[in-house]
Amino acid sequence: MSTQDSDKQAKEDAAFAAEAEAAKDGTPTIVGGAEIIDNSESEEELRREKVLARIKELANATDDNVVSCAKLDFQLVKPHIQILNIILYVGATGFLSFTTGNALLGFIAGFLLGTLYLSYPFAIAEKYQTSKVLKASGLSSSTVVGGRFLFSMIFSAAAAIGALAIASLGAHFSNAEQPILATSATMGTFIIMLALYLTLIMVQLAAYFKLGFTGARYAGLIPVGVTAMLVWLIFWLGGGEGVIPGLQVAMNWVDQNYWFVIAAAITFVVTRITAQTFSHKVYEQQLSEA
Repeated sequence: MSTQDSDKQAKEDAAFAAEAEAAKDGTPTIVGGAEIIDNSESEEELRREKVLARIKELANATDDNVVSCAKLDFQLVKPHIQILNIILYVGATGFLSFTTGNALLGFIAGFLLGTLYLSYPFAIAEKYQTSKVLKASGLSSSTVVGGRFLFSMIFSAAAAIGALAIASLGAHFSNAEQPILATSATMGTFIIMLALYLTLIMVQLAAYFKLGFTGARYAGLIPVGVTAMLVWLIFWLGGGEGVIPGLQVAMNWVDQNYWFVIAAAITFVVTRITAQTFSHKVYEQQLSEA
């Protein structure tokens, strides 16, 4: 190819690239003799309309009771539950328990990962304005809020039971040496940790109802921050020798102060009632202003 032909080809390529770039604004343009239209925005709008239509269909098929609304939330979240996240949930829970020989550590990791989906109904609500859809379908505000809290409780319970089973299995096959603890100490510690994280989840739900998913996106970091503080506290209880020795000290303390288990359970119940009442008032106000 001659130098002149090379220059000509380079100019044609440059012109093609410039025309293709100009086509990104969605207006038709002629490139190489053919009309090119960027349909990315229209395709996104079409996907949005399909999702919104599906949400309307599910909402219209939902009865005005808390159980049905909880089921509705699960149906909205279910398409977003990916196999990769399930593998991460199982792997992190089992691996941490197996390597340390302590089921509680694996349980905490698994429970944190398993409850990440609790924010999804709020993300979906914000993106597709589902509060208007739910109101138009005849669902009362108390039912919607109660269903959201029930969904969160059931999903959290499933994540907790799954994490406990996987963590126990990992610890069972572990070769790591662990001191023998009383069953009451182990169960008491599990109950306290579960009550603590469920209490934090109730606070998160109230924050999401008040501020929306975007406004309260950092609320999802609350359990992570509390976990970091607990790890530091446990490490300190162990005299700086590690998390496992400190955890044994904490579990023995629980066994000798079982009133703390009852206090943790009561704290959760009070927080749940307060958070749901607050969320209902906020949700009703938002509907009246919409």
